[in-house]
Amino acid sequence: MRLGWTFTQVNEQIQMYDIMVKKGCHVDASIPQSPRKPETKAADIQSGTHIHADKAYSSQKHRAVLKSCSINNGIQDKVAKNSPLMHPQLQRNNLIAKIRYVVERTFDIQARWFNAKILRYRSLAKTHAQYTLLAMAYNLKRLPNSSSIGD
Repeated sequence: MRLGWTFTQVNEQIQMYDIMVKKGCHVDASIPQSPRKPETKAADIQSGTHIHADKAYSSQKHRAVLKSCSINNGIQDKVAKNSPLMHPQLQRNNLIAKIRYVVERTFDIQARWFNAKILRYRSLAKTHAQYTLLAMAYNLKRLPNSSSIGD
């Protein structure tokens, strides 16, 4: 089966149920720097975009890169050694967590429904294809009366 044919079938199903995506969010785990992904790709992101990440990515370097590219910093603050977070920082972390929860919840459901707990491929193209197909399967499963699709 060709991948293009699959996307065509999915688009037809989405149109049949008159579903429209009104707003979305760019989710890319490779945006923040990590030991496995040493280059920060902030220059590829449009200015004014909001980036949300957990405390693991909290660093002066990330904040400086985001600021220099006019990208809104949504990286949660991390406790420094012997320096607890102040009340405004805790409030900010709480607000960021409420936004991130929506995306993280989706990944958690995909992990449970489709056993998608680990990446199955190494290349970026194959991993992108895996998560595109996972997202399609997730959306199709959530459709009303999805059990009748394909009958």
